[in-house]
Amino acid sequence: MSIAQARADLGGIARRIKQQYGKDVDLNDAAVVPLGEAMVGDVRTALLTLLAAVGLLLLVACANVAGLLVARTNARGKEFAVRLALGAGRGRLLQQFLAESFSLSLSGGVLGVLLAGLAVRLLPAIVPADLPRREGIALNVPVLLFAVAAAVAVGLTLGLFAAWRAGRGNLHQSLASGGRGNSAAASGRRLRGLVVVGEVAATMVILIGAGLLGRSFLRLITTDPGFRSEHLITAEFSLPQVQGQSWKLDEPALARQVRFVEQLTARLRALPGVGEVGLSGAMPVAAGDNLADGTFLILNGHAPPANGKEFSRMAHDPNLSGHADYCVAGEDYFRTLGIPLVRGRLFGKQDESSAPHVAVISEALARTRWPHQDPIGQTLEFGNMDGDPRPLTVIGIVGDVHAAGLDRPASSIIYVDYRQRGLRLNSSPTILLRSAAPAGQVVSAARTVFRDLAPDVPVKFSTFAEEMGGWLAARRFLLLLVGVFACAALALAAIGIYGVVAFSVTRRTQEIGIRMAIGAQRGDVLRLVVGEGARLALGGVVIGIAASLAITRLLSSLLFGVTATDPLTFAAVAGLLSIVALLASYIPARRAMRLDPNIALRYE
Repeated sequence: MSIAQARADLGGIARRIKQQYGKDVDLNDAAVVPLGEAMVGDVRTALLTLLAAVGLLLLVACANVAGLLVARTNARGKEFAVRLALGAGRGRLLQQFLAESFSLSLSGGVLGVLLAGLAVRLLPAIVPADLPRREGIALNVPVLLFAVAAAVAVGLTLGLFAAWRAGRGNLHQSLASGGRGNSAAASGRRLRGLVVVGEVAATMVILIGAGLLGRSFLRLITTDPGFRSEHLITAEFSLPQVQGQSWKLDEPALARQVRFVEQLTARLRALPGVGEVGLSGAMPVAAGDNLADGTFLILNGHAPPANGKEFSRMAHDPNLSGHADYCVAGEDYFRTLGIPLVRGRLFGKQDESSAPHVAVISEALARTRWPHQDPIGQTLEFGNMDGDPRPLTVIGIVGDVHAAGLDRPASSIIYVDYRQRGLRLNSSPTILLRSAAPAGQVVSAARTVFRDLAPDVPVKFSTFAEEMGGWLAARRFLLLLVGVFACAALALAAIGIYGVVAFSVTRRTQEIGIRMAIGAQRGDVLRLVVGEGARLALGGVVIGIAASLAITRLLSSLLFGVTATDPLTFAAVAGLLSIVALLASYIPARRAMRLDPNIALRYE
């Protein structure tokens, strides 16, 4: 069946379930998503952004070539007029233009494919490991066919454009005047100017996109995660499975687990160079949204729910419930990460499995759930996380941590002591070691400890910098490629402005000689030439800003701490592009300033 039919079918099932069970279930509707869309959903925006950057860069390159063709067509006006006068048909001229444009585009296409072959070899070093179909990136037949099609399309478009330019004008006038005439030259100048304005505008869009992504990335890496990340080594391991044991721990299994963790942390703490060692049910930030979350109940005199229906009733009462992440931790977890204690106390030796169960909460949860009360002493029930309905008493408040990612708000977290609640058998807890010793040395010694205590337990070591690097890999990859495209577009825009101004200086050599002969100073010539480039750049910047205001809104989901219309980025890019345009115009302006009026007046 179709996606729409499947969605309607499952939506009807969901509504019937909701109608039958009411508040006992949260289900309201169902969605059906194609597997391919589900695989690329998280990176779709990033890949479309890269595609747009590539398209704009191709547009800038084509604009450069188009400007060159306009100049060449104007300069060869007499040649084309002579060919037509000798009997060449316009179809013959069209063949010539297509041959010239195809030689340019196909040569560029072949060179591009060769460079792409080198780039594909470098991509594994920068492509994020979680990029969908990462292993399928190659110069295969579809990619080559697309490259050929793009080269042919560019060649055909540029050839037709050049032929259209050459076919305009009057044959007799061209032969009589020895050129295309002043009107044709003026028309060519205007067209070249419009091409450069469009080129600058496209470059402006790419540069602003790269600037926004760059500022966003800088904001992200300078965000305080809520703990000290330097000299931090992580050891993620899997707990040994017990035959017949469910995810809910019984007392003997909990005791065995506590003994194993205590022996493990004690041996690791004794390693040379190791300072603090802590245990957590999940590693914050690096693995993204890795903490289980759910609804907890606030008892405070209320009896714990006797069944699921009673739990559902209390969970739908905003006065008796809240929502938070659930994190199992050891007593040294907070000291190892440097998470500050704001009020109350942390877990201690007195918090054994037989003692009343306790919890530590984050400041974010205290602010949102108890803004005008003291959370310490509150009694909670969070049994839907670990199957243990025994109440938890809040004993302390700790600083906020961005547990679900630096680009998300500080998490509302309820921490529980692993000695009381245990680690779920299907989880992958993490040992955190803080050490100033070389990471390789510590990892080697720690691996030996794991091998001695539990040879059948798989463990993965990494530094927190590596974990964070993996989490930031997708953003870094996007920023790197867009930045490369932006630099290439900026170089092409500078070349385009230089080419137009230099060609204009060449065509106006006699005019400049006359101006200097009747008293114009070098400063006047400088202002004349640079002013032309500045006007082109200004037009492109204005159009580029307007286009960027509309286009960069599509980047909103990729930005952090920066709006899609960030005025500082827009102003900085406009200033950079203006400076580059002035420098590109200054080079031909210097040549014009050095003209000898006597030579310039005789220039043909």
